[in-house]
Formats: sequence, C-alpha cells, structure tokens
Amino acid sequence: MEQGKRVKDFRKLYQAGQALVRRHKYDQAIAKFKRITGSDLHTLPLPDAGGETTVVEGAESDAAALRPVYVQAHVSLAVCYTEKGMFQEAISILNRAAQIDPQNADALCALGYVYRRNGMVDQAIEAFEKALACNPRCARAQKSLAFLAMEQGRYDDAILLCQEAIRADPTYEQAYVELAGALQLAGRHAEALEALQKAVSLNPKNLEYLLRAISLLREAGLQEEALPGLEWAASVCDEPAIRLALGECYLDLDRNREAMEACCAVLRKRPRDLRALDLLQTAYLKEGETAQALRIAYRLAAICPQDPMNFFRKAVLYQQLGDVRQAIDNYTRVIEMASENDPDLAARAREAVELLDSLQLRQMITLAADDPVFRARLQRDPVEAAAARGFHLSESGLAALQQIELEQLPSLQLQWLRRNYH
Repeated sequence: MEQGKRVKDFRKLYQAGQALVRRHKYDQAIAKFKRITGSDLHTLPLPDAGGETTVVEGAESDAAALRPVYVQAHVSLAVCYTEKGMFQEAISILNRAAQIDPQNADALCALGYVYRRNGMVDQAIEAFEKALACNPRCARAQKSLAFLAMEQGRYDDAILLCQEAIRADPTYEQAYVELAGALQLAGRHAEALEALQKAVSLNPKNLEYLLRAISLLREAGLQEEALPGLEWAASVCDEPAIRLALGECYLDLDRNREAMEACCAVLRKRPRDLRALDLLQTAYLKEGETAQALRIAYRLAAICPQDPMNFFRKAVLYQQLGDVRQAIDNYTRVIEMASENDPDLAARAREAVELLDSLQLRQMITLAADDPVFRARLQRDPVEAAAARGFHLSESGLAALQQIELEQLPSLQLQWLRRNYH
C-alpha cells in the first residue's frame, strides 16, 4: 500500500516538473525533479532479461514503474541545467543516470545533446553512438548524429541518418526537418521541400522551418522552386506570415494579381498590417494602377504619420499622376520631417522639388516670352498668375521666379535660369 502511494506521489512530482519545464520555469522544475533524484528509488531492482526479479511479490510492478520515472527525472533535471547554461551539472546528473540504467537510450541522447551544446562534439558523437548500441532504432540518436554530420559538411551521411530515423519513427517531425536541411545543403531543393511538407503535415501549427527553407530558396533566386511550397503552406495554414511570403513570391514572379489576392486576404483579418499594405501598393504600381497605389499610400500615412517615407511615396505617385501641387507639397513635408533623421531621403525629396520647379519655370518663361498679358500678371502677382495657368512652385521656385527680369524675357537665354535658381 505504501509502495503504491510512492508511485503516485513521484509520478505527480514528475508531471508537475514537466509542466514547469514547458513554461520555462526551470528553477521550480529543478526543485521538483531533485525530490525524485534524491530519493532511494535506484535501490529498487529491475527485472532481468529473462523477466526474473528479486523483489518480493507485489513490489515488482511498483519497481518497474518507478525506476523509469527515476531515470527520466535525471534526464529532465539535466535539461533544466542545460537551459540555464549549467553544462557540467547536466553532464554529472546524466552520467549518474547512465550508471543506474546503462541501457537507457534517452539518457544517453540527452548526454549527447548537452555535450553538443557545450561544444564537445567528439563526446557527443560517442554518446549518440552508445544510444544506438542500446537501441538500434533510436530515432533521436540517428537524427542527432545527422545534425552533427551536417555541421561537418557530410551531407550524404546526414541524409542517410535522417532516413534511418524516419524508418524507425515515421511520425518523428524533427527527423523530417533535419532531412530537409541536409537535402537543401546538398542542393536537392525539391526533395527538401517535400520533407518539410511532411514535417508540417505532422504538425500543421509549426511552419517556421518551411518558411525558413523557402526564404533560402528565394534568396538564391529560385522563386519558381519556392512557390509550390508556399502555396501548399497557405492551403493548410491561414497564418498571415504565410500569405505575405506568398504575396512577395508572386510579386517576384510578376504574378501581380495573385499577389494582390494574397495581401487582401491578410488585410481582411489585419487591416493595419503595414507589410501587406506595402506589398499591395507595389502590386498596384507594377500593374500601372497608380490611383489605387495612391489610395494605399494614404492608408499607410494615416497609420504611420511620423514616417516620412509614406509621404515620399505619396509625392512620387502624385508626380506620376501629373498633380504637381500635391507632389511638391508632399516632397516639402518630407524635407521638413527627414532633414535630421534621414538626410538621404530629404536630399532625394529636395532634388525632386528642384526638378519640378525647374521644369515649370522653363514652361512659364516660354509662355511669358510669347504672352505679354501673362508676363504682366507675373510681374504683378507671380503666385496668382502661376496658379491661374496650373503651375505650383515651391518657396524656392517662387524665389527664383522673382529674380527673373521679366521685361527682358524675349531675349533671355534659358541657361540664365540654371545659374539663378539656386
């Protein structure tokens, strides 16, 4: 009766410790596991290979139940120490577990993991190989050896080890992830995506590795190869990050309408998503839909009114639409906002204003040279006269206009303007 109570108590302690580990509360978990590892459970005998045991009748099941919990508590305690950077403590506790149960492959794998985290590669390999000697179908040991083979540039060996791990445990998600990494490093991109798709199908909520691999494909310029994986990921998971990556890929392939659909799907759930708006604006521009792109620019400026780039984009779009007034006003705002924090952007805006002023001044001088009425109006009120003809100058442009001797326009050379504008 007392032994049965101990079984329940230690199991509860172990489960409580595991729950704390999942919440990253390692100090509290360590306290739980130490209550198990500090007990005398290791004195309970295990059944031998033939099933014989020396314990009294009725205690055999308790011994068989408690001893694995005892060893596993050592492993979990070592995990906590490792996460806290206490590698020597972790190695010590795992060596103790291996002495208690030399055939425990999980303890040996945990020891190998700690060695690897501590940069002790040779010792890590030895521990994983011992785990395989204890259990030739230990998928974790095979996967871990594959990871080390990849780090050493032995991609073919890594691929074979991952495949062995998958044969041992077809549901082992991490083995597919490692296989994908090895295949990608070996240049077998299509097979890598297939492996990652299998990993995600086993755990649809975790698409981080697939996105990472697809990102590498896209960085290598392999947009066509990346697209099927992204489309598949979007079909099984409605995460905004997936949709946005898909939209970017469509844009790179000039499939702009499909990029718009991907961005709009995100914006229906997250109307203020800046990345989705930015991609959508780019798609509109690539399709020549400047007015729609301008609409998005207004939304971006409303969401982030302190970002001068949003007003720079508005200015460029207005310039493309031929609305000089709005273009100059927005460029001027950029100059005011960005002069200190982003001088390069301010310089680009200033250059754009100077260009627009210069073009308008040339047109105005040409008109004034041929039209004495317009010339007279410019002399009386240059701002009103310019606006009446559809011109809109910046303050610098107006200052340049006022320097011109309008009565001499019929003989004025246009080169003079370039000398006096600045």
